[in-house]
Order: sequence, then structure tokens, then C-alpha cells
Amino acid sequence: MDREEMSTVDELAAALGVAEHVRRTCGANWPVLAGLSVRWMDSLRTAGRWDQRKLTIFLNRRLYGADLRDSFLHELAHALTAANEPFRVPPHGSAWKRRARRLGANATATNFYPSLARWRREDL
Repeated sequence: MDREEMSTVDELAAALGVAEHVRRTCGANWPVLAGLSVRWMDSLRTAGRWDQRKLTIFLNRRLYGADLRDSFLHELAHALTAANEPFRVPPHGSAWKRRARRLGANATATNFYPSLARWRREDL
């Protein structure tokens, strides 16, 4: 998987094998969410983040496998919540948790990712 070539939510969902599930879960919001940007970042602490102003999901380029899938779905839940809530809601509140669970993401604010832990140890 060449990450640099995947620049949209739709492309990354397809590469991770979750496209059909994500399309069904997002429902009417999918056409908007599918075109959101995905950018790759270098970080020793953060697996990913959703930037509401830039309409972009940032993911750590060191993530792989199940860690990458979970972080992607976690951040997508933030985008889906923002698309459905007319007012600002807590980032990891009940509205987000419902959507994260429906998407199949770990519905916690933080998570241990083995693929990042390895890099943290090596960089100390």
C-alpha cells in the first residue's frame, strides 16, 4: 500500500478493506466524507487527529495493520459527528462514542498502538 497515493477517505477505506462497511455506516453523509483529505504525519505521540477547519484526517505514517485501521475509523467518527451535530460537541463525548462504535473503532480517547510503541522506544 503506497500511502502517499491515498489522499482521500474513500481511497484509504478501500485500501484498508473497510470501504463497504464505512459507506453503509455513514449513509447519506458518505458523499461528503468520501472526499475528505487524508494526510500523513510524523509523531511519536499521536496516532491521528481530525482537523475540522481543514476538513482533513491526519494519520501517523508509522501506523500499520489493525492500528492504522482503528485510528482511521476513530478519526472518521470525529468527521461523521461533526457532519451530524449542529452545535459543537465534546470531542470524545457520547455522540462521538456512538458513531465510533458503529464504525467499529475503539471508542476511547486514547489507545495503545503497538506499531507506535516500537518507534517510541527506538527514539528514546
